[in-house]
Amino acid sequence: MVAAVARGFSLIELMVTIAVMMLLLLVGAPFAAGWGNSASVQQSKSQLMQGMAQLKASALRNANAVLISDTATPSAVLVSTGTQLCVYSGAPASLGCDPAAAGFSWGAAISAAITLNDAAQQCIAMNNTGIPMPLAIGSITCGTSMTYQLTRGSEHDSGTLN
Repeated sequence: MVAAVARGFSLIELMVTIAVMMLLLLVGAPFAAGWGNSASVQQSKSQLMQGMAQLKASALRNANAVLISDTATPSAVLVSTGTQLCVYSGAPASLGCDPAAAGFSWGAAISAAITLNDAAQQCIAMNNTGIPMPLAIGSITCGTSMTYQLTRGSEHDSGTLN
């Protein structure tokens, strides 16, 4: 008689394979999380740069016909709420991102925490020549130094906007 040949994997072989896969997963998970955080920071930086471009374009477009002699009225304002960025043509009524508000022209939700001029809620106002100017919106005074910091997990990026 011919002896039957056993086919398949033994329980020991399956357990060793699963243990190796779990070890690889435990080693690789922190790298994947770091990669995801880095991608979020880079995407948020790109959105911030896009917001600055929209701010400058809106300020130079001067849709509200702000006179160059008017040093108290901005032509455009970039608002950061910590999780959102938005651009208004003219001064917004409050420091928030409301697409239904008068003058709202651009907005983006960002995936990394953002601080402008060392504050989570901040704004940057520009006159009709694209130069930053001081402006008070409620109790917040818009910064003119234009520094930023983006953070998510252990990843961060910082610099000065121009």
